[in-house]
Amino acid sequence: MIDTHQTFVCLFCAALLLLPNPTAPLAARTRTMERDIDMDGTIDQVAHMDKDGKLARLDIDSNKDGLFDKVQFYREGKLIRIESDRNLDGKVDARDLFEDEKRVRHQRLTAHERVEQLLVFDHQERPLIMQRDT
Repeated sequence: MIDTHQTFVCLFCAALLLLPNPTAPLAARTRTMERDIDMDGTIDQVAHMDKDGKLARLDIDSNKDGLFDKVQFYREGKLIRIESDRNLDGKVDARDLFEDEKRVRHQRLTAHERVEQLLVFDHQERPLIMQRDT
């Protein structure tokens, strides 16, 4: 028969196994958080945190089909890039680049990830230049 002390020791050891390993590589210590934004029982967002607990990447299902069609990338907790699958074929076909969390460039991509249209924005995020590859 297992006594109370043995049960406590077993539970304590099991809990220690769940704690992050401080000697593990930094990449192994990143963590993710899932959110169901509209409370329909399906995960809409998955946040990937860096080793310091800052947001590094956010995967988004924007149309409730269960597939992530937008990915936001962060550096030091600041938005630097958004990649989108606008036609829902599983490939990135639009990319927005940010500086100081303001959009400076929008790229529309072909199926082979070649830029087919480029929009450059001014410091107030107004379109400044538009170029097309025809």
